Amino acid sequence: ENYHATKCILSVDGFSATAGLSLYYSNEVSVARKMIACSDVLIVAADGTKLGKNTFAKIADVQNVDVLITNRQNEREEIAHIQEMGIRVLEV
Repeated sequence: ENYHATKCILSVDGFSATAGLSLYYSNEVSVARKMIACSDVLIVAADGTKLGKNTFAKIADVQNVDVLITNRQNEREEIAHIQEMGIRVLEV
């Protein structure tokens, strides 16, 4: 809370349009939440195996995400749903 970031780039274990952002390890959640709260822009990097997944510990709702960077195109339905929510998706 003593810091501010213009951009936060976060890697997650699960990225679901309905369940939000999640991690396997609950001890990382509080740091990730604080990073999101102290940033202007949230960029999430999640490979295609993470899309549509919900893991153990929820970090935040997907509405907090500004940009999703992913590498797979086979999760077309999930990506379309994410884009409908106003999230910019970059596929690399």
